[in-house]
Amino acid sequence: MIALTEIISASLGYDPAIEHVKEGFSLRNTFVNPSYVISFRESESLTKKSKKRTLVEGMSADVSFTQLTLMSSGHGVTKIDVVGTVEQIAEKFRVG
Repeated sequence: MIALTEIISASLGYDPAIEHVKEGFSLRNTFVNPSYVISFRESESLTKKSKKRTLVEGMSADVSFTQLTLMSSGHGVTKIDVVGTVEQIAEKFRVG
């Protein structure tokens, strides 16, 4: 199992002043079985959001995010966003 930090978003409700749904973010530890990873790539939308505003209190604006695609039951997939560049995440999955 590989330990990663997942970033999750939640709707904070509609804000009529900005005519948009506000979004909040939090972090949690998650463990991924490398056998279930299909692919990973940069999460461009989260990285752009992070550069515009602080997503999580104390998090640097220079942080990058990676989206992992994981196999799930049947023919389905699950996607999660984790903290780190594609290169940093790839390094965690390399077997020494």
